[in-house]
Amino acid sequence: MAAGVFAAGLVVMAGIYAYTRPTEITIAVGPPSSEDAKLVQTAAQILRRDRAAIRLKVITTQDPAEAAQAFDNGKADVAVVRSDQVEKATGHAIAILHRNAAILVAPGGSAIASVSDLRGKTVGLVRHSPANERLLDTILQQYEVPGHEVTRAGLNLDDVQTAVRDGRVDAVLVVGSVTGTLVPATVASVAAAGLSSPVFIPIHEADAIAQRTPAYDSVQIVRGSFGGTPPKPSDSVPTIAAVYRIVAQARLADQLVTDLTRRLYEMRPDLASAVPQAARIEAPDTEKGARVSVHPGAAAYLDGDEETFLDRYGDWFYIIAMVMGGVASAFAALAGRWRSRGHEQALRLEQLLRIMREARMGQDRATLDDLEQQADEVFAQTLAVASQEQIDTSRLAAFSLALEQVRHAIAERRRVLGTGDPAVAPVAFAPVRAAGE
Repeated sequence: MAAGVFAAGLVVMAGIYAYTRPTEITIAVGPPSSEDAKLVQTAAQILRRDRAAIRLKVITTQDPAEAAQAFDNGKADVAVVRSDQVEKATGHAIAILHRNAAILVAPGGSAIASVSDLRGKTVGLVRHSPANERLLDTILQQYEVPGHEVTRAGLNLDDVQTAVRDGRVDAVLVVGSVTGTLVPATVASVAAAGLSSPVFIPIHEADAIAQRTPAYDSVQIVRGSFGGTPPKPSDSVPTIAAVYRIVAQARLADQLVTDLTRRLYEMRPDLASAVPQAARIEAPDTEKGARVSVHPGAAAYLDGDEETFLDRYGDWFYIIAMVMGGVASAFAALAGRWRSRGHEQALRLEQLLRIMREARMGQDRATLDDLEQQADEVFAQTLAVASQEQIDTSRLAAFSLALEQVRHAIAERRRVLGTGDPAVAPVAFAPVRAAGE
């Protein structure tokens, strides 16, 4: 009984330890110097500071493409990926971090006014990458401009102003957050290289591109986004954007993703104090038929359908109650059986004591033979029990002593009956005579 209680206690303690132990989630993000990486690192620090049930193990990659590859290979549970970099169907969105707009800008006084005017020109790509190459190709394809008719030149931010001023590039493509640092700095460099306000090249068919290529969204660069007098741009400019999302593996438990999603949105103010871009974190569309698949765990939080504690563990409580009830019944049955066996052993001992008493008063050999047969039967019953189960040592010793006394009593009575001596000889007391009689 004590062993069962101890085992049950160990099970309960193990369950409590497993429930309270923080769950570590591996997240991939890159490049190391990006605001996305800083945001994720800050989130990991906040979770450690708050002793949250979920912790983040950060894998820093060279770029979003490598983060997506780590996610595809199963090395990361969660990743920050760019929408136009292919990840497997196992990835489901948790949140939208930001949209990186494609800004095509030419120096003031340029004759370039539309995408079609880029034919035969050189476009400088700030932070040149295969993803940005594909984005430019997507734009050119919409306007039926062959990609090979547009020369591309990779640029660092520090090279933009010189390259534009020297005529080495006719326009500049920069992909980034309008409220970040890269895009405004690029626009300022192009403006400084020209004689007047830069020319923003609109992508009027952005909606059509987004419809045909779900990897991109259509966005508007609103008037005056980059300041200045006159404002830059002087009017709203349509364009396309690559979306940066946090995605989770489909294999992750719904409740785990629900907890992660809730924590992410709850700590958004703390994140924004370190990374202002965090204030722009938004929820993905959870409607059926949305272009982006949302993880069921994230959708449960975003739609207000989180499971309560009882919803989550009610079935387990019911199962545990049934199991514990069964265990208690089994212990009760065993205890009853043990008590029954102890009672049976006590009865057999009493039978021996009765036989011993009757043997001492037996009047003939037939009675003694019957008593001896009864003792043999009790002995046989005890041997049968002893061969199937363990008998308490103290009871076995008492039984052996009683059996020995019974056999001794029967043998002694046989001897007395055989010599004709009475069972109990009377004691004669001689009268005491007075002195002098």
